[in-house]
Amino acid sequence: MDSVAPLVYVPGAFCDYLISCGYFDIESFMVRLTRAALPVLSEIPYRWCDAVKEVLAGKSANTLEAYRRDLGAFAAWVGVSSIDDAAGALLGGSRVEANALARRFRDEALDSGLAASTVSRRLSALRTLAKVCKALGLIDYDLDVVAPKDTKDVADRRLAGVGRETVEAIVREASRQSNAAKAARDEALLGLMFANALRVSEVCSVNAEDFDPEAETIAVQGKGRKSKTVLTVGPQTSKRLSAWLRIRGDRPGPVFTTFRGSKTGARITRRSVSRLLDRLAKKASATRLRTHDIRRASITNALDLTGGNVREVQQFARHADPSTTIRYDQSRQDFAGKIARMVEVRLPELSEVMRGGATDI
Repeated sequence: MDSVAPLVYVPGAFCDYLISCGYFDIESFMVRLTRAALPVLSEIPYRWCDAVKEVLAGKSANTLEAYRRDLGAFAAWVGVSSIDDAAGALLGGSRVEANALARRFRDEALDSGLAASTVSRRLSALRTLAKVCKALGLIDYDLDVVAPKDTKDVADRRLAGVGRETVEAIVREASRQSNAAKAARDEALLGLMFANALRVSEVCSVNAEDFDPEAETIAVQGKGRKSKTVLTVGPQTSKRLSAWLRIRGDRPGPVFTTFRGSKTGARITRRSVSRLLDRLAKKASATRLRTHDIRRASITNALDLTGGNVREVQQFARHADPSTTIRYDQSRQDFAGKIARMVEVRLPELSEVMRGGATDI
């Protein structure tokens, strides 16, 4: 008979696995194992965290943050304290159990009012995790829960963004704030976001050394890119940035910083920008804005100003796929309605009944 090993602690996420192997009796997560079972135990605590590390490896800072946020949301929903334990909770059972849990996560997220695009992104992170686990030989199945999708009309309306007038009103409100430093920061931040169609993650990650006022350029960490992209900024945007940097002070580090107590001087976050937009939109009596609405409005205006030059605006927006820019172009104009008005002229003229000449039924 195998000798008995001392009592050891086993994380709760892995207890069911060991119990299913018949290796031990459990009492408050303290496990007495035979020495033959120790090799099994030694690989359990690491297998899920190895998969998580593989998922996160080689990602840009923005992508890494997005994966951590989405996998962290699932961990919080499951009720575990780490992404590693969340991986075990999701994939430690059978294919049926994993997909059932993912479906529950999807359905409850939608019921809570989360946008379909957000839920889809979170499920994509879970599917990526499952794919890596399968490649590592930890599971032998795929996570194939179906993600929700926006209807095309909703997605296209969202692409149209907000009007230029709304952006102008919000920038004016930013410049009118009683705190001159905060007014300068917010005007520079919103001006840069709109003038160069920056994503909120891009504007938050900009450092002082990324801005060259003489060349009027700024380097940004683009979506899915490992190196920064140098963009030309307009003269007004350059003046706004220079004015804010004079107030901020000549030091390296983040261009846009916070004004919140002990955190003053720290890099501004996406959540802070979102709260900023909410506050300024209320003052401007404008509709509530998402941070990405500024980028959408910029791209739509660029298409208007260039007469729908998709090639030029694709470069401006830094869209990898021109079809994305084309969707923006389609959403800003009612092409179907325009063609309908052209086609209807092929019909005969309105009859006397249609013109109102007859009233009796």
